[in-house]
Amino acid sequence: MDYREGLAKAVDHLAAAGVNVSVYNLPKCVLSRSVWPHALQSISDWKNAFVEECDRCDEKKSCSGFFTTGRPRFSRGIAAITS
Repeated sequence: MDYREGLAKAVDHLAAAGVNVSVYNLPKCVLSRSVWPHALQSISDWKNAFVEECDRCDEKKSCSGFFTTGRPRFSRGIAAITS
């Protein structure tokens, strides 16, 4: 969440310059929408998890979620995306 604007500016700048940009393993709710096309999921299914807030999210099926092997600490920006 704290890096949302900076990451979006960097991704947008690189993409506009023709650089193939990929952002890995960050939940969509912590990213600006302009970054979504560059956000890729590379977490193995057996290591991928979602928190309860994700259950009501419209983007869950196309979201990276979280590493189950990671620290049980989540961004304060985690919030369900609804239409």
